[in-house]
Amino acid sequence: MNTMSLSMSRREATTAEVTTRTARSSTAARTIAWGTLVVAALDMAECQLYYINLPFLALYRGVARGLLGDAARTGGLSAALLGALLHLFICFVIVLTYYEASKRIPALARRPVVWGLAYGVWVFAFMNYVVVPLSAAGSFDRLPLSIPFLLNGIIGQPLVVGLPAALFARRALAGSTLDPHR
Repeated sequence: MNTMSLSMSRREATTAEVTTRTARSSTAARTIAWGTLVVAALDMAECQLYYINLPFLALYRGVARGLLGDAARTGGLSAALLGALLHLFICFVIVLTYYEASKRIPALARRPVVWGLAYGVWVFAFMNYVVVPLSAAGSFDRLPLSIPFLLNGIIGQPLVVGLPAALFARRALAGSTLDPHR
């Protein structure tokens, strides 16, 4: 093989590698986006069941309360839309965090059911004991510390947030060099 052929085959191989990496990262991004939407929908459906007496838009205004404080209660549709965007962003961060952690700790992708359920409990605790108290929504004393609230944290959130986040993260890793099945 002459130098020209060798140079071309290296260039072609490099181009193929870049194309493959780009396709994988595009597929991972789409999978993470779908995971975000699924987690957001399941989480909001679960919230609607938990807070059954609240109007749907009030749930999203409750999310906006983290930025706007009590003003979100009377913010109307604009506060609800802000809450919906914030909820999507939070769900994106939840799915992306599990994905990134799975790249560094392969056991998370190999056993998504076990670790996803545990992650759901962690997300519940982190959101309710760190994020909410530090937000404009106020301190934890406003949240009801009850048996249903705690059951939601150890059953509801793991099933509707942790598990789907883990399954979508695992799917996003499929085909990569970090694929848990390789």
